[in-house]
Amino acid sequence: MLDDRDARCGVGMFTQSVYSVFQERVVIAMVGLPARGKSYISKAIVRYLNFVGCPTQLFNAGNMRRQHGLAGTDASFFDPANKSAQDAKEAMAMDCLDLLLGWLRDETAAGGSACAILDATNTTVARRRKVIQRCKREAENDGGLRLLFVESVTDDEVILNNNFRMKLDNEDYIGADPAAALADFKARVAQYEKVYQPVCDETDGEETRYVKITDAGRKLVSKNVEGKVQRKVQRLLGSIHLAPRKIWLALVGETHHSTEGILGGDTSLTAEGVAYARGVSELLLSREREGGSAPATIICGSLKRYVAMAEILCATSADGEERPAKRAKAELCQNCLRRGCGGECMGGRRRRLMVIASANELSAGALDSLTQTEIQQRFPREYEARKSDKFNYRCAHILPRPSPAAPRRALTTAPPQHQFGHHTAPHQHQHRRTSTIAPARLHQHHRTRP
Repeated sequence: MLDDRDARCGVGMFTQSVYSVFQERVVIAMVGLPARGKSYISKAIVRYLNFVGCPTQLFNAGNMRRQHGLAGTDASFFDPANKSAQDAKEAMAMDCLDLLLGWLRDETAAGGSACAILDATNTTVARRRKVIQRCKREAENDGGLRLLFVESVTDDEVILNNNFRMKLDNEDYIGADPAAALADFKARVAQYEKVYQPVCDETDGEETRYVKITDAGRKLVSKNVEGKVQRKVQRLLGSIHLAPRKIWLALVGETHHSTEGILGGDTSLTAEGVAYARGVSELLLSREREGGSAPATIICGSLKRYVAMAEILCATSADGEERPAKRAKAELCQNCLRRGCGGECMGGRRRRLMVIASANELSAGALDSLTQTEIQQRFPREYEARKSDKFNYRCAHILPRPSPAAPRRALTTAPPQHQFGHHTAPHQHQHRRTSTIAPARLHQHHRTRP
């Protein structure tokens, strides 16, 4: 029986994040005029890469300027003709880059991958060349360093005006008159526009790596993107959009393992769990009616408890009617006629169901299907680690000790059963997860513009 002592002695082993095995040091330098969504994109990359297991940190040049006592500076500070201000801006940008490279160096000292983001305008070829040269010097000690420019271009006036209004909440305009602040910020943008040079092959060089996103995902252009980390960023940027939508998160109902104190497993809902699922269905129906929204799409995992709850949620149409067994052909909607479903789906008012394995809970690994007592006895360190920080804890996947007669392929683990998890910490072993909320309510999340 494998326990903590075996793990400490190396008899067993924990699964590893791919980002702790392969070494990729990636610097992402943002490019774009103010209010083009650079910080929004940067923070999205930070959240996503940390989520999948690649340590990622954001370094904002504007914050460094404010930390140097230059918060609230007016548009004249950003005038390209203001030589002293431009020198100060360049120095702070390079200082910010040095901090970034220092963090990246320390983060990967023992190997593995990491990504650091320079959130600055970098709107001129001269600035970008300085960034390239500084990264080249750093890469002389380690050929694994890669620089990727991510440029955000916004031509849509609706997006721009919304972004301008959001900028009035930053530290440069605390306590300022909104009209005066907006006028000053637009004047600041005009100063940057005087010298703005978009990233292109002719001026930045054929070897430059870049991704250019226009109007928050309407158009995406990339060149020389390579490596696992950069490809992850590229796919994320291709998924960004600003279409408004509502997302409700609901915890699955009580299961038989829950009542027995068993972690994970794949058991069905208890009677209480079924009653809870029906309550969620009623609450969802009331929310749909209040908002006048289209029927919700139900996304759930593939485990028994998820499918059982999803079927209850889909058993009632968005009109509050039980799904009939069948309807006359004359009553069928065009979708029903096209699909040939016979009307069981409630036509255009039905709730759609997507069952996907990636929506399952975090894998409990070697702890799966054990009671809390068994976990405490066999894996005391894991028990205490999970108890002290459930928010960041990740269950250990420990390979079983092979028996002398077992074939070599016995070292592979069985398909994991999943356990609900939470926000991913960058240094923990990473797995897919879903977010949860308290079972007594639904939470509504709104996507905001950059």
